[in-house]
Amino acid sequence: MKRKMQLVLCAGFLAMSITACGTKQTEETVPADETEKQETAEDSVHTTESSATEEPDTGKMDTELSETETETEREAYTELTFADLATRQFEFSSGVGGWSTDFVIEKDGYFHGTYHDSDMGVTGEDYENGTMYYSDFSGHFTDLTKVNDHCYEMTLADISYADEVGTEDILDGVHYIYLDAYGLTGTDRFLIYLPGTPVSEFPEDVYGWLSMANQSDTELTMMAIVNAPEQEGICSYERMDPLEDAQQMLENAKESNEYWLKKINTAESQIEINQIAQARYEAVDGCLNGVWNLLKYNTDETAFETIRDEQREWIAYKENEAEQAAAEYGEGSMATAVSYDTLTELTLARMEELVAYLK
Repeated sequence: MKRKMQLVLCAGFLAMSITACGTKQTEETVPADETEKQETAEDSVHTTESSATEEPDTGKMDTELSETETETEREAYTELTFADLATRQFEFSSGVGGWSTDFVIEKDGYFHGTYHDSDMGVTGEDYENGTMYYSDFSGHFTDLTKVNDHCYEMTLADISYADEVGTEDILDGVHYIYLDAYGLTGTDRFLIYLPGTPVSEFPEDVYGWLSMANQSDTELTMMAIVNAPEQEGICSYERMDPLEDAQQMLENAKESNEYWLKKINTAESQIEINQIAQARYEAVDGCLNGVWNLLKYNTDETAFETIRDEQREWIAYKENEAEQAAAEYGEGSMATAVSYDTLTELTLARMEELVAYLK
């Protein structure tokens, strides 16, 4: 339920302007509320392993170095690394409609993101708020190698989905249809083009995707990823500063919390209250995990280990507090909601502390 709640708020699908901030809980991100459990547990997610070893099919992509490329542009990324890619936010979108695939690549090649599209006009008896096409994914890119002075390639080693592709669900009046990561399918080899690449080198279909974000008619002004077999171009822009990103996630968590509190006030049964209380906690908890991921990749190893130890202690404290709060209601139906309420309040407070580590 967690990921569904975050994305419906992110897309503004229910006339809300709450942005998603959660990331898929994986061993790589070491979720802040599941540190101990995730070290041994396996997620029941849909995973596709990359197995192709043949040379990438670059289609019509010409990767020969152009004479018009300047020395400055060549030297900007003498040896491109995943750390360079980690400074960019990648987006695959047509610019028409509200759909997009958005993801970031971390400095170790781990990537995570979402695809979303919505159609408020597609409704039914149980989903009066419309239909959401959605994907929450993560995985790893490896083997970043140089093709020439303005082109690199990398391998999609694996990709996992938080919700099994092809399944559906109805939640809070929204029909969710889970799809794969549009733009990252059809191949396991991706080309990375650097700023300065002549526009003339891109096939018309590929540049059609890139042109909306490119600021020159003659050369590429951003880093771009190309899915050559599918003739798709993925744009990029500067990634938000980690502290700003974390602060935004904290604000998102607070807005999400307020949204679910209002839903609780209109609930018609204790069962419904319990369900909303769970959704409220999971939405906030997803934002905390997003902040945790930022901490992992933006603090030094020694500092992060200290924070990790502290987090483990906090998790035990949080769970104990929730159990004690629920115990006051014994076997009563309110115990569930009280437990989730306690978890939510403690998680919001902990987010404030984690964000401070990035200052």
